[in-house]
Amino acid sequence: MLIQITYTITNTVNGSFTCHISVSQPSGSTLDKFMEEAQKMDKHFRFTFEEDPTFGKFITSINGLANDKAQNLYWMFYKDEKLLDRGVSSFQPQSEDHIFAKYEKARSCK
Repeated sequence: MLIQITYTITNTVNGSFTCHISVSQPSGSTLDKFMEEAQKMDKHFRFTFEEDPTFGKFITSINGLANDKAQNLYWMFYKDEKLLDRGVSSFQPQSEDHIFAKYEKARSCK
């Protein structure tokens, strides 16, 4: 069975872009599969990643905007307004979820 999600990418640092797309994949698919389909559908959703043997895919850029370690700026993923508790290669969206990828300052642990 196919499920559909809404996927939004936003540059929250300077607001230079916000893009939305609806994407379908088989139920049980991980978020990276939805992202792969989105980039096939629209060039604004192209992304790059590094593969970590323990944690899976670490997204390094979306829409040409790369993580900036010096500025502590990274692509952070949310379901609605809640930060995902796992990576894109293990999180399984549910039907009608709204997933946000936001380019923003990483939160510090205190």
